Amino acid sequence: MIHNYFPTVTQILPEMYVFTLSLFVILVIQQISGFKEPECSRYHYEEQILERVVRMGMELEYQKKDVTNILETVAAKLNTFSNELQVLKRENKELKSNLKDEVQISISDLEKVKEKTVLPLVFFNSKNVADTSIKTGHTIVFTETLVNDGNGYDNTTGIFTTPVDGTYLVSLHMCVKNKQNLYYGLVIDGKDTLRGEMYEYRAYSCNSVQQLLTLKVGKRVWIQVYVKDVDLLQSGSHWNMFSALLLNKG
Repeated sequence: MIHNYFPTVTQILPEMYVFTLSLFVILVIQQISGFKEPECSRYHYEEQILERVVRMGMELEYQKKDVTNILETVAAKLNTFSNELQVLKRENKELKSNLKDEVQISISDLEKVKEKTVLPLVFFNSKNVADTSIKTGHTIVFTETLVNDGNGYDNTTGIFTTPVDGTYLVSLHMCVKNKQNLYYGLVIDGKDTLRGEMYEYRAYSCNSVQQLLTLKVGKRVWIQVYVKDVDLLQSGSHWNMFSALLLNKG
């Protein structure tokens, strides 16, 4: 009796049917049960991206705080700088004002020093008397003014009026005929400061007298005849002269 070990078609078909059906069932079950391995990987990637976005947001927030702090610090420094600048401006203005005042004071001081140190030119020199016969008590008037710097001398009155305070050298040069006595006085505001006599017995003669005087501005100085009348000598060779020169101011 011969046994057949190879399955027949009728035997194979049922088995293939069962295998196919089982595979289909498995696929359906997988589809129903939500088995989606590739989709799980995608979700994981998205979670990573979300985490990065969150971290970046936090970092940006931190950076924002840092920037805010920096801006606040810069603003505070700018405010401090602005206040210091205002202080410097005020100090600069005060310094300019003080410097201007000091310059004005210095200029004023220099002007005062200049007034004290710069000697004004005060000098007069006048010759020839109006009348050679002079009565007692009269002022000798020298009419021909040669120099009158400072305009102190009046040749109509014979009086010199001091234009500034100072030390003056006052000079008198007189000529008398023989056997004539000239009793004279140097007078300041009606008060004698010098008295003298000129006399020549045999010939004509001339004599000079000088005196240093410290005078205030406005003092009046003149030459006056005393005791008796006198006849003066006056010619091209004999000059009668009266002069004053400021030597020092103040």
